[in-house]
Amino acid sequence: MMQESLQHGIEYVRGGICSVHELIQVPEGYPECPDHPIWLGVFEGSWYDIGKQYGESEGVSKYITPVFDYWFGLVREGLMFLRKPVPLEGGGFGGVGPARKGLSFEELMNILHTMEEQVNLYEPNFIEAMKGEADGAAHALAKSKYANELTDYEKVLFLNFAVQPLLYLEPKEDCSCIALLPPATANGKVVVGRNTQWGCNMGNYTVAYAAVPP
Repeated sequence: MMQESLQHGIEYVRGGICSVHELIQVPEGYPECPDHPIWLGVFEGSWYDIGKQYGESEGVSKYITPVFDYWFGLVREGLMFLRKPVPLEGGGFGGVGPARKGLSFEELMNILHTMEEQVNLYEPNFIEAMKGEADGAAHALAKSKYANELTDYEKVLFLNFAVQPLLYLEPKEDCSCIALLPPATANGKVVVGRNTQWGCNMGNYTVAYAAVPP
């Protein structure tokens, strides 16, 4: 187990090796998935600055383009699934209905910008961070097979918003997070942990970092 003391009193503790690492398959020519999350470091400044540092980091620069090309390629090949919300009696929606293959580019863009509007209502700082990520990773995203089909910012929106909601045919349990605040911790510090349940696919290029916003 690796433990690293960082600035701002932050410590990074790496967990165990991915339990299904040998089963992970990536397309030929893609980077091998590491057996641990890649530690990127501590990023600080404005939310835009944090996103830009994230996009510029070595781990993100290495993996962001192959991950984008893989998932966006499914859209282009008509293999991405679109799930329809089920209307509830009396209004609103609950659960999802039957999925169908063949998400169109127009449907994808509508989904991306609808989600962007929703996130902006709840936490506009996340939008600023994604704009920073797009600028920071611009040199890597320029190498994408689909570089001219979306802006860099739309590519980041796609990776953050589109892959998980559209991929699964049915709702499922997924990654889990936990946070402990003092006095629940023995040393009086905040402890945050997360596990990843992505399946044996391209979602396993996992990174870890700490953000120190204003």
